[in-house]
Amino acid sequence: MRKRGSRLLILVAVLLGAGCYDSGAQRSAIVRYVEANGSGDLSTVTPDGIRQWFSVRPVLATKIAEMCQPLFSASQADWPHSAEGSVCFAARWAAPIPLIKADPRVW
Repeated sequence: MRKRGSRLLILVAVLLGAGCYDSGAQRSAIVRYVEANGSGDLSTVTPDGIRQWFSVRPVLATKIAEMCQPLFSASQADWPHSAEGSVCFAARWAAPIPLIKADPRVW
């Protein structure tokens, strides 16, 4: 009985791990760029993990958010659930709000 329970536990762990893997993650230039900047393998990271990673790298988050801007309007329905979509949404969330420049003229 104990052996059967451990086999079932291993099977569930393997299936959950396979369900989180994004096989198309390496095709995206944005994902490759983020991984080259130290994030590690993004095909298995959760969106919250990506957000936390970007939150301590605001300059990179701003650059990635700018790279992703054209993709938001041209994306497919399942794009937010891909590695590229998760990276873009996390970068948009973590990028600091740009400063508004005041009008120097005096009225």
